Amino acid sequence: MLTLILNIVLLVIGAGGSIVSSLALNNPRARRWFIIGFGLMGALGLVLTIITYENTPDVPHIGEALADLKQFISSFGHTHLWIWTFLCLVVGLATGAYIVRFLPKREYKDKTAPSVKEWLDPLAAIETYADPQLRAQRDSDRKKSESLKVQIDLLNQKFNDEVQQLHSGQPPTTIQNWSQS
Repeated sequence: MLTLILNIVLLVIGAGGSIVSSLALNNPRARRWFIIGFGLMGALGLVLTIITYENTPDVPHIGEALADLKQFISSFGHTHLWIWTFLCLVVGLATGAYIVRFLPKREYKDKTAPSVKEWLDPLAAIETYADPQLRAQRDSDRKKSESLKVQIDLLNQKFNDEVQQLHSGQPPTTIQNWSQS
């Protein structure tokens, strides 16, 4: 009698937990798993209640039907050995096809590489992401290089003028300055 009461309690917990989970949980995935879990508990409680119910005289019991079914399957399996291979194959395929629905779909993501939202031209990327000290150093070096370019251009112009004076027969101005000093 105690087992019957415990099985009924398990049945009530399963059904009640399933109902409460369906009403209280916001996450649909968690709700589904809790409903399935509590539903299985309720079904297990129902099956245990039916199996362990007391036998009354002259009333067929589910345990006798299960024993007869077990005897039939055992005798059929002994006479037809190929059926076990076929049965295991079918059960495995069915389980594999059904369990794929519950596995999470995951995509491969390379977590080391940054995700690029938009491509920047090199100058904009430097201005956006480079170290401020390095940018200041770059700007000062650019100013120095520009002044050096101006000096080089002036020196090239003087050189070209002196070469022009040599071709025209006049002594260069720098040589005249040296001779006077």
